[in-house]
Amino acid sequence: MVEKRMIASRFWKLAQLNDFNVKQYKQLKEEIKQLDERIEKLKVKL
Repeated sequence: MVEKRMIASRFWKLAQLNDFNVKQYKQLKEEIKQLDERIEKLKVKL
């Protein structure tokens, strides 16, 4: 969860600076997807 918040924070900082492009958005979205998958795997182990 902390990692997700860090990614979201980085996303919003870029958006506020208008220093943001589609490539960065797709990369952040992919990172969030991977984190969600890791979280699901951890839930299954518990």
